[in-house]
Amino acid sequence: MKFFWLSIILFIGQACGTKTHPSETRVAPTESTAENTYINFDSIPNTPSARKKYHEAETILTDLIHTKLEVRFDWAKQYMYGIETLTAKPHFYSTDSLILKAKGMTINAVKLNGKDLSFKYVGEKLRINLDKKYTRKETYTIVIDYVAKPEEREAMEGIAITSDKGLYFINPTGKDPDVMPQIWTQGETESSSVWFPTIDAPNAKTSQEIFMTVDDKYTTLSNGKL
Repeated sequence: MKFFWLSIILFIGQACGTKTHPSETRVAPTESTAENTYINFDSIPNTPSARKKYHEAETILTDLIHTKLEVRFDWAKQYMYGIETLTAKPHFYSTDSLILKAKGMTINAVKLNGKDLSFKYVGEKLRINLDKKYTRKETYTIVIDYVAKPEEREAMEGIAITSDKGLYFINPTGKDPDVMPQIWTQGETESSSVWFPTIDAPNAKTSQEIFMTVDDKYTTLSNGKL
């Protein structure tokens, strides 16, 4: 199946509303005080000056063209074994490397045209050394053999991450008779890199397809065209 935004289950949105700050009192100005009435926006937490962190758009160095995933699962270990075939090209400047985000994985091998490429995987960054310097008019296709281990992923501070795990195993051993065993993903906004190496940013676009191998008793579903 081919599609542009890849997930194995849909997400739930949440409506937003506006609230009056508890300490704020609104009083209609009288004729004598109207000229001296003003609002100190810095005192309102929801203003840009009071926000703690601003996430600017990712600088795009590489254009992702197509991502093909072939995956299978180990329910007991809560692992996902993946083969990713990624076609890409430099966005503008010529380059001999590709930088992807990969969170909590084991990278077994990276190949191009059947030949091993050298790579460095530190933290959440996977840097792959290509076989030559490519221009923006040249495409290349690499194959990444990897294992996603969402339950073993830890934050830099050593605290286990749960809110952006990306790949979720629900009752994988079937111990709870009241919960259906299931596996699902949630990539918004930057959690897809927990289950496949990618440029994990909302402004990085790619066409995608996925092949899932599971036991006959399971049903697979995803958005996209079958």
